[in-house]
Amino acid sequence: MAHIIIKTATAPLRSADSESSEMVSQLLLGETAEVLETKERWVRVRCSHDKYEGWLSITQIHELTEQEVTGWVAYGLSSRSTNRLFKAVNSRGDVLLVPFGSVIHEPEPGLLKFPFGEFIATEQRAPEKRSFLEMARFFSGAPYLWGGRSELGIDCSGFVQVLYQAMGVQIPRDASQQIHAKECHSIKLEDAEPGDLIYFSFDGKNVVHVGIYIGDGLLIHASGDVHIDNLDASKRKTSPFAFNERLSKHICGVQRLGALQITND
Repeated sequence: MAHIIIKTATAPLRSADSESSEMVSQLLLGETAEVLETKERWVRVRCSHDKYEGWLSITQIHELTEQEVTGWVAYGLSSRSTNRLFKAVNSRGDVLLVPFGSVIHEPEPGLLKFPFGEFIATEQRAPEKRSFLEMARFFSGAPYLWGGRSELGIDCSGFVQVLYQAMGVQIPRDASQQIHAKECHSIKLEDAEPGDLIYFSFDGKNVVHVGIYIGDGLLIHASGDVHIDNLDASKRKTSPFAFNERLSKHICGVQRLGALQITND
């Protein structure tokens, strides 16, 4: 079965073979997928990193050779850019946007090599080693976009997935799937530690929202945009962040997926 790689900053994964169909998720630059079906200028794919399925436009993909599949797909499951969005350019002057979470191969500083060509970064970037919470704050102000997974637009579960992938932890795409990645150890805010995922349900049955606990009663999450809310009622008058009463009352799970470099300390 053929495999493809994304050759643009982001590529909408749609529910049907039409530009007007719902975007159910999004693939980032360098991510790969297995082709399940071809229909005119569309391919139905299964994503390599989370097995999500949907339709991609052929204008945003590059077909991998058998040799490239062997190397790049495995590489892409473990290597992610942890830089903020930056630009790169090829020898023809074509500009490539490289969002956080992209799969890139940089054999030497500034040189980005993809199966579809080589690009040179046009700006200096900070060293790659960063803490989990520092990277989470990169997304502050990013607009909410259903199905989005980049600083250009992101949803709550996409925000969580991309950050954990940057730390080498593969988790499912949707909040309703992510909560089952590992058993939750609590449903109480006071049991959460920085880096834990907090899940929310408004009907007591369906998990519809997820965010990242950053300590001191605070949650960073994508809702309208990526921002920080206070969930601790006892700090509603002292915290510089707005108290989100609705979320504070509807926590349905606190989950710790593993040891991460949460801070730079």
